[in-house]
Amino acid sequence: MPSDNNLRLHAELEHKTIYKMSEGLNINLSDKSLPQNFVDTLEKHIRFKERQLLNYQQDNISENKSLKIAAALKVREHEDESAWTDAFWEKGK
Repeated sequence: MPSDNNLRLHAELEHKTIYKMSEGLNINLSDKSLPQNFVDTLEKHIRFKERQLLNYQQDNISENKSLKIAAALKVREHEDESAWTDAFWEKGK
């Protein structure tokens, strides 16, 4: 995605906002409105990615590029499985 794409710029700005808000949660423990503001902002960002950014990418990524991404994710998926040494969610292990 080009660096001057409006959707990309929007996502990057929201990322910066979310990072700043998360830092504020650790610093300002007395402001009880911060956690809810953080949740609302994060949820709004997730919806933006689901409804706009992902749709744009699906419409604009070539089939060849899409297949390469899928293959890379499949490799990472198997690598990630071996990274868990304490499968706490599996009962009896």
